[in-house]
Amino acid sequence: VPLMEGDPQKCTQLVYNLVTNACKFTDRGTVTIGARYEKEQKLLEVDVTDTGKGISKEGQKRIFQAFEQEQNGDNRSFQGIGLG
Repeated sequence: VPLMEGDPQKCTQLVYNLVTNACKFTDRGTVTIGARYEKEQKLLEVDVTDTGKGISKEGQKRIFQAFEQEQNGDNRSFQGIGLG
């Protein structure tokens, strides 16, 4: 994901979406959340890593478009609006 500036509310929503999706789609294994602050650059880096099934190559092409969701059988058991 490219480096970008964002308002605190949108950044909070982004991290929330990443963490909840990682938890939702990881049946077994781990979800790891890490953060690092670079004081000189005033940069916060957040990492969310999971052992879930991931996003298909086709889904990766469109995942950052508004209102998009990965289309497979597993995610239909979860409700959402496709923002994260």
